[in-house]
Amino acid sequence: MSPLLEPSVSFAAPAMPTPASPIAVAIAAAGPTAIGAIAAVRVGDAAPALAIPAVVLGVAAATLPALYIATAVTGAAPPLDRVARAVGRALVALGLVALGLAAPLLFLTTTTTEPSTAFALTSVALVTALAIGLRVLHRELWGPGARGLGRDATFLVWAAAAMIIGARLYGELAPVATAGVAP
Repeated sequence: MSPLLEPSVSFAAPAMPTPASPIAVAIAAAGPTAIGAIAAVRVGDAAPALAIPAVVLGVAAATLPALYIATAVTGAAPPLDRVARAVGRALVALGLVALGLAAPLLFLTTTTTEPSTAFALTSVALVTALAIGLRVLHRELWGPGARGLGRDATFLVWAAAAMIIGARLYGELAPVATAGVAP
């Protein structure tokens, strides 16, 4: 086919930014920051805007080495460059989901009269983004449809521990978020 007859427009989905690119880092941080900012606006305190991204990224940084060590002990550890790529893609996925939920979350939290309802909605949005990020991490580490009892059990235990640590830290926001805020 001659170059003049070849289509010049590609309908393929654009490539995801590389995990270490500045845009990927910005997306990974922007999602939790957006959810935190929505919570901060609702309660009139800047603490959630700073704490939510710090909890998400801090728990990831603190617990991911344990996941790698545990998978290495069970013989299921992928190469380290694949782990780094998988973590980056999972954080980007988490950020994209959180950014996608930001507009509906803003609407719902500003129309509710109860601060505790706003905190619950923010929590649901955050957990949804985290769950999708964890799914992407698992898929990127071992491939789609990959199964292995030791690997999956290790991943589930690590994910549960990371979620518990994150929930404990996130729970420190509850008194701020549910305090007597005027509607």
